[in-house]
Amino acid sequence: MFYKIVKFIVEIITVITAIVYTVYQGLTSQLSIYEGLIMALLCLIALSAVLLDFDNERQWTKVKNDLSKELSSVSSCRIRVFHNSSEWIAAMKELTKEGTHIQDTASIDAATRSKAKKNHNDIWNYINECCKDDKTTFRHIVRIRKNNFENLLDRILSGSANCNTYFAFYDLDPSFSFPTFGIIDNKYVSTRSPYHEGEKPNYMIIENKELVEYYTRYFTELWLYSNKINSVQILEQHYKKFKSDFDEEEKKEIERKIEQIRKQGIIDDI
Repeated sequence: MFYKIVKFIVEIITVITAIVYTVYQGLTSQLSIYEGLIMALLCLIALSAVLLDFDNERQWTKVKNDLSKELSSVSSCRIRVFHNSSEWIAAMKELTKEGTHIQDTASIDAATRSKAKKNHNDIWNYINECCKDDKTTFRHIVRIRKNNFENLLDRILSGSANCNTYFAFYDLDPSFSFPTFGIIDNKYVSTRSPYHEGEKPNYMIIENKELVEYYTRYFTELWLYSNKINSVQILEQHYKKFKSDFDEEEKKEIERKIEQIRKQGIIDDI
């Protein structure tokens, strides 16, 4: 920077000196025509150098501004890929272990991925924990099936008790497949591939401002047109669909939980 300033000052002094000298010699008639031409040429060269510096500075400023504009339009993106649901859930727990959080989740796969019992299923347990955590505001869109119905009742009981959890559902054609995804604190998108028998599952957490905005808008649309689970009657209607598939012990437990929900109530739409 110091070199540029000194160079600029020298060029200005050179131009001014050359012009003053030329004018003075011309007025005193001590300058021949050839000397005048030479001095004029020197003035032009010095002046050109000054103007070139101005133009270079302008060009580099433009390049800098254009580059800054391009860089500002490129968002950072971090994608973490996980090889199993345990690692995936562990990463989400790490993101939400402190403070208060907002989570929106859509779980409307065509079929249930895990065949494990609910008390051994990492994903189901994580959702249950979100419903029980009064520091988490949780919205959950599901596809109600026989094998997740009792678990859904547990989540409603936990969420209603903490006044923090809201539920909705879609009745979809069995052939409809949909990737489960969640949005954490409007900052992260957590997603997995739809279930297909024999296919290796994919799990990931994405941190990217633009992508999160797209998913947030999509979830808002899904929530807007979903069927809200806001009354015991809705649960009873679904129970009738699956009742014959449960054994007697399961029926007693489900009916006990439905009655408990009737007394406790369900949180209405957020």
